[in-house]
Amino acid sequence: MFSKLKFIKLNEIDSTNDYAKHLLRSKKESLPFLVQTLFQTKGRGQLGKYWYSDKNKNLLCSLAFQVQNIRIEEQFIISQVIAVSLYNILQQYQVDAFIKWPNDIYVKNKKIAGILIENSLTASRIDSTIIGLGFNINQTVFPDDLRNRAISLKTIKSENIDIDMFRIKWLKSVLWAFSEDREKIKEIYHQVLYQRDETHKYKDAKEEFNATILGVDAFGKLILQTNNGTIKYYMNNELQYL
Repeated sequence: MFSKLKFIKLNEIDSTNDYAKHLLRSKKESLPFLVQTLFQTKGRGQLGKYWYSDKNKNLLCSLAFQVQNIRIEEQFIISQVIAVSLYNILQQYQVDAFIKWPNDIYVKNKKIAGILIENSLTASRIDSTIIGLGFNINQTVFPDDLRNRAISLKTIKSENIDIDMFRIKWLKSVLWAFSEDREKIKEIYHQVLYQRDETHKYKDAKEEFNATILGVDAFGKLILQTNNGTIKYYMNNELQYL
């Protein structure tokens, strides 16, 4: 899958995902390739949010590759595979983690990694994908608005982590996750789903309410059960955790 993976490392760039898309549109690179940078001036997270990272402290990269045998309606499996690959590598570092729907990685109720997935479609199938990853490795000081919401490997392990070695381990973990049976990946994803089977407060476009996460359906919708027994389904931009 990545036997001829080209590695591109840059000192500074606006966004690794945007750069990867530029390389594909201009046909300057062929798949697969990985773009890594020391610093992003316009790092992007989900739903247009900014991804903050100090220079040369964290893993900031985008992995672009051809996708095989995934229909458009099945594309959430890519999120599950990548999230599980990150959960798996944290297990290697002896760190207990959870996957916060749809694909953020949480440790001790704080975010350690975010994923931005951008797929290209051909007819009824996924043709290629760009996996943008921001993983907090060695950063220990975060802006005030993130101080209580972000965590890093160094904060947890109390030691510096080799970023390039982490990247190599992650690529191996991605290969493992894509080679596994999809049902097993889905099972792992649900086993470590953040706040699953717990009652918490949420907010949608209409109201705030208490509910329990039951899981995620095949299309990536979060399944909640409210305190009065009502089952609700939400896409990523339709629900807030409170």
